[in-house]
Amino acid sequence: MTMCNTKLTKVILDSDVIIHFIKGNCLTLLPKILPTYSFVILDIVFENELAILHKTIILNTVQLLKTISIEKWEPINEERKEFFILQKKYGSGESASMVYCKYRNNVHDVLQGGICFTTFRGDI
Repeated sequence: MTMCNTKLTKVILDSDVIIHFIKGNCLTLLPKILPTYSFVILDIVFENELAILHKTIILNTVQLLKTISIEKWEPINEERKEFFILQKKYGSGESASMVYCKYRNNVHDVLQGGICFTTFRGDI
């Protein structure tokens, strides 16, 4: 059995999680808390769910520290359908994060309240 390489595992950050870390002045702690993971914010979350101040802090983190990346998300077929269904109950950022994780390999989705959806496909 092959073990999962966590360095390839992405932690998908929802806006609520990002905002809490920013308000606590702890955004730079993410790579210290989970040093072997990469941190991703979906572009839909960045563009639609964050205030200008939060966007500025995220962009500085992306450009200077390179500990977080912004990833373009273009849902297709089933992803798009599921996104619209979930969006009726959850926000667009939470819905996008959940759908992204469901259809991708080696990702964690961290939502408000500490809910963590983990998806591992392939060799584990």
